[in-house]
Amino acid sequence: MSVRSATTPDFSTPPLELPADLEPDNPLWRFALAFWKRPDVQNSCLALQNQGWSVTRILGAAWLALSGRVFAGVEDATVTEWRDRVTGALRAARKWLPKANADCSALREGIAGLELEAERIELALAWHW
Repeated sequence: MSVRSATTPDFSTPPLELPADLEPDNPLWRFALAFWKRPDVQNSCLALQNQGWSVTRILGAAWLALSGRVFAGVEDATVTEWRDRVTGALRAARKWLPKANADCSALREGIAGLELEAERIELALAWHW
């Protein structure tokens, strides 16, 4: 009989190896922060996210397009792995918590802050590659 829960993460996977010269405060991150503040961008991106799209991929593609470059749709495996294992896990935890429960509000807000930091690192990884 296994004592492991179906929801227990698999910690046997080794930690991600990130580049030593990662630049979290890079032009892509600064673009994402500024672009997010534009009218309708936030609502449009969140609506697409609810359909399964990655907001960081959308913002990265927008940055490339506005810079006159093309997004080929291919990302480094580290970016995808970070999104799946870190950003996605934080988002899932935040969304799982009930919004109407006052006892969970501070936890939801804290996770939302961590989720934003995870997205910053995700964009830093995209910028690095």
